[in-house]
Amino acid sequence: RISVTNLVNFSGDTFDVEKGQTILDGALENGIDIPFSCQVGSCRTCRCKLTSGKIRPLVDFDYVLDPDEQAQGVILACQSTPMSDICIEAVED
Repeated sequence: RISVTNLVNFSGDTFDVEKGQTILDGALENGIDIPFSCQVGSCRTCRCKLTSGKIRPLVDFDYVLDPDEQAQGVILACQSTPMSDICIEAVED
């Protein structure tokens, strides 16, 4: 079986995410410290900014992220799967 992975660069740390796996799960499996809490997309702790590449959101971000955040590329790592190699950055509060 061939495993399909996408390369994720998170603020300088690089790791692989398997097809269908969330960015957060891939990060945790690889020892990458992405802030998180609820893992269901409601707490906003795992917000990151997508700076390049494409993701597939598993839920509608509208109930958690405001339109300005979404326009700036903010995503939820726990509810996003990469569709290509991507770069993401931490979001400061």
